[in-house]
Amino acid sequence: MLALIRDLQKERGSTFVVVTHDPGVAKLGDREIHLRDGKLVP
Repeated sequence: MLALIRDLQKERGSTFVVVTHDPGVAKLGDREIHLRDGKLVP
């Protein structure tokens, strides 16, 4: 599934938001945004 998301992003320039607790999955993205207690963590 993650490979499909990456392919679509590259081919079509689509944006996907993936929510995960798995650091390995998070590293596959171009950008990581961290939240703690519902707030952005720098």
